[in-house]
Amino acid sequence: MISNFLQTVLGWRALTDIILIALGMFFVYHTLRRLGTWKMFLGLVMAMLTYVGANLLGLEGITWIFSNLSHVALIGIIIIFQPEIRKMLESSVSPARREPEGPEHEGLPMMIADALFSLAKIPCGAIFVFPGRDPLERFLTGGVSLNADPSPELILSIFDTHSPGHDGALLVRDGRLAGYGFRLPISKSSHLPREMGTRHHAGMGLSEITDALVFVVSEERGLVSFFKNGRLSRVPGRKEAVEAITDHWKASASFLPQPEKGTKKWTTAVELVTAFMLTILLWSSVVIGRMEIVEKSVETPIVYVALPANIALSGVKPTGTRIHMAGPKSQLDNLTADNLRVRIDLSKAQPGKQTFFVSRESLNLPKKVDLLDADPSEINLSLEETVDMEVPVTPQLVGQPRQGWTVASVAVKPQKVRVVMKKGEGEQQAPAVTTTPIYLDGLGSSTSIRCKIIAPPDAQPSDKPWPDVEVQIRLIPVEAKSE
Repeated sequence: MISNFLQTVLGWRALTDIILIALGMFFVYHTLRRLGTWKMFLGLVMAMLTYVGANLLGLEGITWIFSNLSHVALIGIIIIFQPEIRKMLESSVSPARREPEGPEHEGLPMMIADALFSLAKIPCGAIFVFPGRDPLERFLTGGVSLNADPSPELILSIFDTHSPGHDGALLVRDGRLAGYGFRLPISKSSHLPREMGTRHHAGMGLSEITDALVFVVSEERGLVSFFKNGRLSRVPGRKEAVEAITDHWKASASFLPQPEKGTKKWTTAVELVTAFMLTILLWSSVVIGRMEIVEKSVETPIVYVALPANIALSGVKPTGTRIHMAGPKSQLDNLTADNLRVRIDLSKAQPGKQTFFVSRESLNLPKKVDLLDADPSEINLSLEETVDMEVPVTPQLVGQPRQGWTVASVAVKPQKVRVVMKKGEGEQQAPAVTTTPIYLDGLGSSTSIRCKIIAPPDAQPSDKPWPDVEVQIRLIPVEAKSE
């Protein structure tokens, strides 16, 4: 079993599976941590480890609960964490934003830093928004489109208290002043101190749901701060502001998550290794569970197929058997009485007594499932040659018409039907085939009636099922008949 497990793990499909799942877990963890909901990820990991342990220890109760409630739990997670899931999907498909290039943009970070601390010195409140890879359009309301070249005078005039848009945010995109006066979503978290004002809660709100960089100048205290990934950081000087802007542009231009400032590279490596270890543990438990060999018994119906037209089954024929199988648990769990059939192929059957055996081929079992036993394992059948003949249909009339009327003629359409019978019986005497009873009592006019066919049990229709027949009854007055 260990050698089979190693061969499975070392296959290119398994390695690809493990790598993709591990990278997915790594990105999910990073996104949830940035959104402040990383505890949800820990809860999912704990649930996953519980399932892995139950699977390895063979705890059927817990495994059954996880197997049957996982779909409902998945729907609940999607509903409860809809914003976070939407954020992760947007991040995965958002194109990388190019870092502003060219001589005209080289001094932009320092220009913004100078403007920030000039506003803080007044003091004058301000909000600067630098988009990342995530689209911001549906989170920003109001605002005025600008698309202007940046300059210190323009920036300071936008946040002048006499400017109509000074309370909103200035959007800096692709090295240009894209617009001003934008309103940002307010944070719903309790991470900020109470003394923080509306601007800080707006900056925190946008950074929680997007990867934008938001600078805020406090109007009351004259302090400069920035928000990134739902975290507040103080900006003591221009140098730190320039570094924050530059790092943000580099991270936005890269697909892979960038380590936050002050974070050692080995932290990301540890997170990646942890994701791979968890993935291997989960994947191994699934593989081991699939490789576990168990036994199972199922009551299975018997179906007889491809019976030649000139052969008929006679006597008692078995309708079911109990089969005993062994194979991987994952495959046996899918085999039930609803999807298993013993197919007895009679295409090569000959008249007389014949024995057919229940086998893997007749059950069409999966490749890794073996048939251990069947009860009964032998199907003994009596087969007889048949003849196909044409016999007339006799109408079965009951009673008499109304007084004064008599039956002049009765016509049956079709007059004859084809019947299949055992060869010996058919040669001795043709079977009596009649219609269902036709009651004439009270009948006072000619009529046409559709009827079913009645035939002996040993007579079967050549073209199943029996066709309906039409019986036309013509009545005439008794006086007319006597004439």
